[in-house]
Amino acid sequence: MADFNQTLLTHHDQAVEAAKRAGQRLTRLLETDEPNLAAAIAETLQRRAYARWWTTLIDHIEDGGTDPATALTDARTTAHDALLTLPIPRSACPYATAEAITVVEATRAFFHDTATLMTSPRRPE
Repeated sequence: MADFNQTLLTHHDQAVEAAKRAGQRLTRLLETDEPNLAAAIAETLQRRAYARWWTTLIDHIEDGGTDPATALTDARTTAHDALLTLPIPRSACPYATAEAITVVEATRAFFHDTATLMTSPRRPE
Protein backbone atom coordinates (compact mmCIF):
# COMPACT_ATOMS: atom_id res chain seq x y z
CA MET A 1 0.00 0.00 0.00
CA ALA A 2 2.88 2.37 0.75
CA ASP A 3 4.24 1.86 -2.79
CA PHE A 4 0.87 2.72 -4.31
CA ASN A 5 0.55 5.79 -2.10
CA GLN A 6 4.05 6.87 -3.15
CA THR A 7 3.10 6.41 -6.81
CA LEU A 8 0.12 8.72 -6.33
CA LEU A 9 2.30 11.26 -4.51
CA THR A 10 4.83 11.17 -7.34
CA HIS A 11 2.12 11.85 -9.91
CA HIS A 12 0.83 14.69 -7.73
CA ASP A 13 4.26 16.24 -7.34
CA GLN A 14 4.92 16.02 -11.08
CA ALA A 15 1.57 17.68 -11.89
CA VAL A 16 2.14 20.48 -9.38
CA GLU A 17 5.66 21.06 -10.65
CA ALA A 18 4.47 21.18 -14.28
CA ALA A 19 1.82 23.74 -13.31
CA LYS A 20 4.45 25.80 -11.52
CA ARG A 21 6.79 25.72 -14.53
CA ALA A 22 3.95 26.72 -16.89
CA GLY A 23 3.10 29.65 -14.62
CA GLN A 24 6.73 30.73 -14.53
CA ARG A 25 6.94 30.59 -18.35
CA LEU A 26 3.79 32.69 -18.59
CA THR A 27 5.22 35.22 -16.13
CA ARG A 28 8.43 35.48 -18.17
CA LEU A 29 6.41 36.05 -21.34
CA LEU A 30 4.36 38.74 -19.63
CA GLU A 31 7.50 40.45 -18.38
CA THR A 32 9.04 40.48 -21.86
CA ASP A 33 5.86 41.85 -23.43
CA GLU A 34 5.39 38.78 -25.63
CA PRO A 35 2.58 39.46 -28.12
CA ASN A 36 1.36 35.84 -28.44
CA LEU A 37 0.33 34.72 -24.97
CA ALA A 38 -2.63 32.50 -25.83
CA ALA A 39 -0.74 29.20 -25.86
CA ALA A 40 1.07 29.98 -22.59
CA ILE A 41 -2.17 31.03 -20.89
CA ALA A 42 -3.95 27.87 -22.07
CA GLU A 43 -1.08 25.65 -20.94
CA THR A 44 -0.94 27.29 -17.51
CA LEU A 45 -4.69 27.01 -17.00
CA GLN A 46 -4.76 23.37 -18.10
CA ARG A 47 -1.79 22.34 -15.98
CA ARG A 48 -3.21 24.06 -12.92
CA ALA A 49 -6.59 22.41 -13.39
CA TYR A 50 -4.89 19.04 -13.84
CA ALA A 51 -2.79 19.56 -10.70
CA ARG A 52 -5.95 20.41 -8.75
CA TRP A 53 -7.29 16.92 -9.47
CA TRP A 54 -4.13 15.37 -8.04
CA THR A 55 -4.11 17.73 -5.06
CA THR A 56 -7.71 16.85 -4.22
CA LEU A 57 -6.85 13.16 -4.45
CA ILE A 58 -3.85 13.51 -2.13
CA ASP A 59 -5.84 15.68 0.29
CA HIS A 60 -8.42 12.90 0.62
CA ILE A 61 -5.64 10.48 1.49
CA GLU A 62 -3.57 12.66 3.80
CA ASP A 63 -6.21 14.85 5.43
CA GLY A 64 -9.31 12.69 5.04
CA GLY A 65 -7.69 9.40 5.97
CA THR A 66 -9.04 7.71 2.84
CA ASP A 67 -7.32 4.59 1.60
CA PRO A 68 -5.25 5.43 -1.54
CA ALA A 69 -7.07 2.91 -3.75
CA THR A 70 -10.45 4.19 -2.57
CA ALA A 71 -9.39 7.81 -3.00
CA LEU A 72 -8.26 7.11 -6.56
CA THR A 73 -11.49 5.31 -7.39
CA ASP A 74 -13.53 8.17 -5.89
CA ALA A 75 -11.53 10.82 -7.78
CA ARG A 76 -11.94 8.97 -11.06
CA THR A 77 -15.66 8.61 -10.47
CA THR A 78 -15.91 12.34 -9.78
CA ALA A 79 -13.92 13.12 -12.93
CA HIS A 80 -16.06 10.77 -14.99
CA ASP A 81 -19.26 12.32 -13.66
CA ALA A 82 -17.91 15.80 -14.36
CA LEU A 83 -17.10 14.84 -17.95
CA LEU A 84 -20.64 13.60 -18.43
CA THR A 85 -22.37 16.52 -16.75
CA LEU A 86 -20.24 19.60 -17.36
CA PRO A 87 -22.09 21.97 -19.63
CA ILE A 88 -20.60 22.83 -22.99
CA PRO A 89 -18.49 25.93 -22.37
CA ARG A 90 -20.22 28.99 -23.80
CA SER A 91 -19.53 32.56 -22.87
CA ALA A 92 -19.42 35.94 -24.51
CA CYS A 93 -15.94 36.27 -23.06
CA PRO A 94 -13.37 34.28 -25.06
CA TYR A 95 -11.14 33.99 -21.99
CA ALA A 96 -13.94 32.44 -19.90
CA THR A 97 -14.69 29.99 -22.70
CA ALA A 98 -11.03 29.03 -23.03
CA GLU A 99 -10.72 28.57 -19.28
CA ALA A 100 -13.79 26.32 -19.18
CA ILE A 101 -12.44 24.26 -22.04
CA THR A 102 -9.10 23.78 -20.27
CA VAL A 103 -10.93 22.52 -17.18
CA VAL A 104 -12.67 19.91 -19.31
CA GLU A 105 -9.37 18.98 -20.97
CA ALA A 106 -7.65 18.66 -17.59
CA THR A 107 -10.48 16.51 -16.26
CA ARG A 108 -10.28 14.26 -19.29
CA ALA A 109 -6.49 14.01 -18.97
CA PHE A 110 -6.74 13.12 -15.28
CA PHE A 111 -9.37 10.46 -15.96
CA HIS A 112 -7.31 9.02 -18.81
CA ASP A 113 -3.96 9.15 -16.99
CA THR A 114 -5.29 7.46 -13.88
CA ALA A 115 -6.78 4.54 -15.83
CA THR A 116 -3.40 2.80 -15.91
CA LEU A 117 -3.10 3.17 -12.15
CA MET A 118 -6.39 1.33 -11.70
CA THR A 119 -4.97 -1.71 -13.47
CA SER A 120 -1.38 -1.33 -12.36
CA PRO A 121 0.24 -4.36 -10.73
CA ARG A 122 1.24 -2.01 -7.91
CA ARG A 123 -2.39 -1.38 -7.02
CA PRO A 124 -3.41 -3.34 -3.95
CA GLU A 125 -6.33 -5.73 -4.28
